[in-house]
Amino acid sequence: EHVSVGADTVLRFGRLVAVNASGSELLPLGLLLRAEYFDGTTYTTNSDDGCTALTLAGGIDLSNPQTSGGAPQPGTTAMTVGGGTSSITSGDVALSGGEDTLTFSAPGAGNVGFIDVLVDVDGAGLDHLLYDWDGIDNPAPDGLMFDDNPSGRVTFGIFAGPQEFIYIREPW
Repeated sequence: EHVSVGADTVLRFGRLVAVNASGSELLPLGLLLRAEYFDGTTYTTNSDDGCTALTLAGGIDLSNPQTSGGAPQPGTTAMTVGGGTSSITSGDVALSGGEDTLTFSAPGAGNVGFIDVLVDVDGAGLDHLLYDWDGIDNPAPDGLMFDDNPSGRVTFGIFAGPQEFIYIREPW
């Protein structure tokens, strides 16, 4: 919910969400970042957020087993995906209307793999956007509430599949 602090200031309880992306290794992929707030019933996009910003070098960590043995790398790093590379081409994060997209370059034909993305809101001084991501199904399994940075995965060459299925049966 939100609390009015003054004539022009509204405080909201919220979080930052990273939405997984998957698709062809031949096309760029975008990982959506969205600021949300709790409206009393559910989380909804905070379209008033036009000021949250993070740098790729200090606010985004990338990792996968093919790059530096899985050690986290700054968001400015070209990551190995199959025999190719992918890097963020969209620049630093600057939410507008509560959203921004990290666009990753296509690694090229046959280069299948993933890149894990950790958004370091804690390290960027944006603690108010932390959430209890490890407690989604089991509240505070680590004993701490609202202490987790958002994370997502960009997967090249593997498709999520269709959202609808049609069952067709041929006659005997």
